[in-house]
Amino acid sequence: MGAGRDDCPGAGAEPGSASYRTLSSATVCLLNRERRQRGEHPLGVDRRLGRAATAYARDMSAHGYFSHTSPTGQDPGQRIAHQRYRCRTSRCPLGENLAMSTKPASPQVVVGMWMHSPDHRSNILYGGFRTIGLGVTPERGNEEPAIYVTEFGG
Repeated sequence: MGAGRDDCPGAGAEPGSASYRTLSSATVCLLNRERRQRGEHPLGVDRRLGRAATAYARDMSAHGYFSHTSPTGQDPGQRIAHQRYRCRTSRCPLGENLAMSTKPASPQVVVGMWMHSPDHRSNILYGGFRTIGLGVTPERGNEEPAIYVTEFGG
């Protein structure tokens, strides 16, 4: 089957013109498709990771920066812990993928970029991750650069 639109509704949708729900579900669908094609279990969506990712995407958009570390020094683990995310085991793998584009960036385009980047691909395919949360800006009707944040948890 072809990549994208057929099995992941909304895969070609654009931030600013599609709902957060459409963009989020399409991105998670595409990421899980990549994992299944390589023998990995799909990731479950976690609301706490989603809140951490959404808050961070909005913060980067509002304050004009793009980094895994915020201007206040907060890192992904601290952002995730702030949302009271708890791992099921004492060894707790966490990860984060970011993407930003001044051009329209559909979930299909962003997942394709991540899969062509060794570090991002490694996070997507890491078998120790069990859950994911996603944040995407801009909101519907806004023309800001697209920012995608995925938070991965074990």
